[in-house]
Amino acid sequence: MLKIIRRVFSFTDWGQSHPNAPPPGDMLDAQFDEIIDRVDVWEDRIRRAVTPEGRAGPGTVGLDALDDNFRKYLEEMLRDSARDIAFRLSEYAVAAIAAEKRALEAEKTAVSAAAQAKITENALKTAESRVLTQLNRADRHFQELSEKTATFSAPQALGEEFHGYSEAWARSSALWAEHMPDTLPDNALKGMDVTGDQHWSSKWWASKAAAAFGALSELYLGAHPIPPSSTSTGDPIPIGAIYYNTETNQMYVWDGDSWESMTQPQRAATATLWYSATEGQTVFPFAAMDLNGRNYTMDIDITEGVDAHVNGVKLMPRDVSEGDWTLDPATSTVTFLRPLRSGDIVSFDILMANEKLGPGAVNSWSLALSEAKDGTRTTFTLLMEDGSGPAVTVVKNEELIVSLDGVIQEPGVSYNASSATIVFSQAPGADSWVFITWFRSEGGTGVMAPTSGVDWADITGKPSTFPPTLPIAQSGVTNLVSDLAGKAASVHTHTTAQVTGLDTALASGLARANHTGTQTADTITDGTTNKAFLATERTKLTGIATGATANSADATLLARANHTGTQASSTITGLGTAAARNIFVGTTAPGSPATNDIWIDTT
Repeated sequence: MLKIIRRVFSFTDWGQSHPNAPPPGDMLDAQFDEIIDRVDVWEDRIRRAVTPEGRAGPGTVGLDALDDNFRKYLEEMLRDSARDIAFRLSEYAVAAIAAEKRALEAEKTAVSAAAQAKITENALKTAESRVLTQLNRADRHFQELSEKTATFSAPQALGEEFHGYSEAWARSSALWAEHMPDTLPDNALKGMDVTGDQHWSSKWWASKAAAAFGALSELYLGAHPIPPSSTSTGDPIPIGAIYYNTETNQMYVWDGDSWESMTQPQRAATATLWYSATEGQTVFPFAAMDLNGRNYTMDIDITEGVDAHVNGVKLMPRDVSEGDWTLDPATSTVTFLRPLRSGDIVSFDILMANEKLGPGAVNSWSLALSEAKDGTRTTFTLLMEDGSGPAVTVVKNEELIVSLDGVIQEPGVSYNASSATIVFSQAPGADSWVFITWFRSEGGTGVMAPTSGVDWADITGKPSTFPPTLPIAQSGVTNLVSDLAGKAASVHTHTTAQVTGLDTALASGLARANHTGTQTADTITDGTTNKAFLATERTKLTGIATGATANSADATLLARANHTGTQASSTITGLGTAAARNIFVGTTAPGSPATNDIWIDTT
């Protein structure tokens, strides 16, 4: 049988508490998942009814295979039926939401009716008073008639008639005022010309009103600028009494000793574990390291609250017959009732007990994005949403809780934050809804990590009494006298051997390989291979041209036989005029001969 669709989230409540915000995306996903799951049940049944080969499943129609055309017709009918069922399921979901809305309206009507009942109670009290007045008048009337019948014996029958009428009126009035616990007897009010049935007495209505409002009226002490010290009648304040403080605009409840705020916040911290599921995985032990190398062990004496999310969708813990997962605090293990897919991101928010919190306080502020979202921008400047509070100086991604369209984002993956800047891995849409909460420790920046205390017995070297008695005697400090024995009270000396590691440190410091800085050449002496230059020797060496011939005797250097290159004839003396002439050989005379040039014609 197809299961009834379960309502996952009240969108009516959300719309009333967040009139300007869109429906949360994770809850929409969860509601559609619920509907899809129910559709999948029918789809699975259809798959069993029709084999992959296109024939009817065993036992569904008969032993013989169905005709192909009929099979196609049947498949089309089943698809239409599945679509119709899916449509009806969606209608059921809409009807469920509408029913919830009607229930809320009925609740409002009931509250209005309760207020009207209070008015009715007051009216009934007035009616009761009038009935008693009528009863007294009837009694007086009866007495007057009795006196008259005693004086006039002649109209005795008339007196008896009046006596019976008065007695019937008196009985009806008494029933009208005091009858309990059901409706008045039939025709009990006939003497008053009141007809019909289903009439209740004034006392019955007063009891109902007292049961509905009496206890509340006794506990609610009204609105006061200061805490009341007694009830309105001067009696001691009972435990559970409440009043509204007009100065703080808060409700307070009396615990027997003092007034406590009904909305007083409690210290809390959330530890979040992130896992990536394997194919078909259902069991997640918190002792196993998560994606960030963290794990958690639950306290079996103080069970922490746990929220489970799969791919950003919050799932419901199993309660009797409904739900998606169970928790075993003894083993710190969550078990899902349906296997997960490979790569599903699973997160667990563990609400740590107050006893596990270290000392200190954590403040929180709502942040806003300075720049407008346009679907492409990923980097935004963070600022205080209401303009108050300290400067935004985020140190760790985990200091922020970032919700994008109702889905909590993963720190370090979906976003990174530093100081007053946040960078999203994907640009938020222009019409997306972003909500950011920043947690910062009191007096500092960043979330204070919970710390565990250290037992007094585990502290070593502590005084025998705490706080210690001052001044502390030498005998009160362990090994002080023996450690100071032999130590001179004034300045003294030690050999280098008495100072551990001193010789090694000095040897390392004297080694030239460990030196830094420069050293003047005047302090360097000649070595076996390398020699130091004098200033005159360096000047002489500098005067030799680059590439100069190695030094030889003057006779060798001056001999023309050892010269290379050419020399102009004009620079040679004693050649004579003939040696200086140009000689041309050819069949054509030179074009521009110089004086004394010679041309030899070969024609």
